[in-house]
Amino acid sequence: MQKDFVLDTNVLIHDPGSLFNFEDNNVIIPREVIRETDGLKKSRGDAGVHAREASRILEGFSTQGDIRKGIELPNGGTLHFDFKTLEDSVVRRVAPYGTPTVDDRILARALLRAENKDGLVTLVTKDLNLRLLARNEGVTADDYNHDKVSLDVRDLFGSQESIQVSGEIIDSIFRGEELHVDCLKDYLSDKLECNQYLQLQAGKSQSALVRYDLINGLRSVKRIKGRGIEGIKSRNAAQSFLFDACLDPETLAVSALGIAGTGKTLIALAAGLNQVIDEKNRRYDKVVVVRPISEVGEKVGYLPGELENKIDPFYAPIETALRRIIGTDYDDYNYGIKDFVEFRPITYIRGDTLDKKYVIVDDAQNLSPRNIKTIVTRMGEGAKFVMTGDPFQIDNPFLDERDCGLTVTTEELMKNKVPEFVHVILGEVERSRLAEIGATYL
Repeated sequence: MQKDFVLDTNVLIHDPGSLFNFEDNNVIIPREVIRETDGLKKSRGDAGVHAREASRILEGFSTQGDIRKGIELPNGGTLHFDFKTLEDSVVRRVAPYGTPTVDDRILARALLRAENKDGLVTLVTKDLNLRLLARNEGVTADDYNHDKVSLDVRDLFGSQESIQVSGEIIDSIFRGEELHVDCLKDYLSDKLECNQYLQLQAGKSQSALVRYDLINGLRSVKRIKGRGIEGIKSRNAAQSFLFDACLDPETLAVSALGIAGTGKTLIALAAGLNQVIDEKNRRYDKVVVVRPISEVGEKVGYLPGELENKIDPFYAPIETALRRIIGTDYDDYNYGIKDFVEFRPITYIRGDTLDKKYVIVDDAQNLSPRNIKTIVTRMGEGAKFVMTGDPFQIDNPFLDERDCGLTVTTEELMKNKVPEFVHVILGEVERSRLAEIGATYL
């Protein structure tokens, strides 16, 4: 028997094409969802873009049949619009006090439908509290799970391998000899992933950092010591791995996942500046930094001043990292640095082509997979994409560690073994002992 899936507005805003992802079942769009989506069409940013796209999709299907009877979807399901007038008595069952909200009315429609269909009805919403209220009324409720990754993100943080090998292998690496991965087969418990980084150790005295390349086998990874890259040195193996990925011209996309204080943003920025400012290493025209613009409080469009003034508060962490890299001369270089580093909201990337740009997407865990796709598809010739974030520190109320842009993008590129993609896991806090205490115990 076909099931009914009642969609909340936030599902359409998260993924305008979500109605195609419920197999051969009934997809129900309540009147209130149409009203809310219409109200969001003129919103700035992704909400407005996705609301307009969802509206176009729904309107397109409405012309293909009688919307009062249901319209067949390409996947065999049926699209229904629930425009029936709700009796006040039904709404009051879920909202006995005060003025009923839009969520109350959507829940009332799901409840009424569930009672008439022996419970084969699910309210699909990314709103945690609405799911809780629905279950209290006996209505099955679920998150939109189509774009959630199956991988437990915590497993990634245990995937950086340190392997005991023979001293001969370490010596061969330092002599610059070309090594096939077969030399490690006696030491590995699983097959290596494409572009996987490893720390090889021979006893306690010898160690080497390597990267596994599907084409070239194992190659050595330098530890960034001495003067460092733009003054920033690697303090552990994972930071050396990230420097390697960011500086490698053959690597076009990098994902750096790490808890707070592991240096992921600092290293990505230092490597980018080095390839923009240093004449010997120059590969890119500019570093472009994209961060989520929080909508808490006033929206960016209503803040006073020019765009630069509006977004400056959201880019304070990047300025802090720049100060760390440039040092005491930062204020003298502040004006000139804007020739090399550009802060840009995601809204202002749409429609552009970023040729020869080193693009850092910071705090990527607060962006949706569609946001990340928007940015990646803007990359032009000679561009590089570096994504950093902490999947356990998500501020977006409609995302979690399994469906945020950071983890979904990482999982998809890993799964498809994209040779130009590298992911690095950073687990050691280097900011300070106090930051380590906070990240570990709080």
